[in-house]
Amino acid sequence: MLGVDPEGNTLKSIAYELKEEGYKIGIMSSVPINHATPASFYGHSKSRSDYYNISKEIPASGFEFFGGPGFISFNGADGKEEDIDVYLERNGYEVCYGPEEFTATADTCDRIVFCQESNRSESAGNYVSEGKLKEDASLSQMLELGMEFIDDDEPFFFMCEGGKIDWTAHDHRTMPMVMISGIQILRLGC
Repeated sequence: MLGVDPEGNTLKSIAYELKEEGYKIGIMSSVPINHATPASFYGHSKSRSDYYNISKEIPASGFEFFGGPGFISFNGADGKEEDIDVYLERNGYEVCYGPEEFTATADTCDRIVFCQESNRSESAGNYVSEGKLKEDASLSQMLELGMEFIDDDEPFFFMCEGGKIDWTAHDHRTMPMVMISGIQILRLGC
């Protein structure tokens, strides 16, 4: 379950509560944008693995910034649905791949989705805890881009998850989990 109770009733996340109070909202992760933790801030589904339909809830949120590697089930579980980036753009979001494209577009829109260049037109990996392509932005770079986009002239809420630590734990890989956590903390300046 994701954003619903056992009877299927919709629950409201803190992000929606703050949006109603006038906050700008940013949701980002080092794992796909439609994975459980980032999606729990905007999505509602009886199945947390209903990735494509969860992604389609982004426009209804009205949140200003989403960022991550990309999306699981980029064109649906069967591969026959409309590409999710096309759907999002048709419904009010700019979808950018990589920092250069993001920087070139950010000043021309109110709502944006940042995806890694390595996942253009394809599904992001599910539970892939290794391997970042050279051109992919780090978590700290994505956070910096998102914060610049949201701006701090108004109140804001930003959920930034270092989700790959969770994925290495699922894989029972202790040392990469410790290394990922330490490196992300150092890069974020914590």
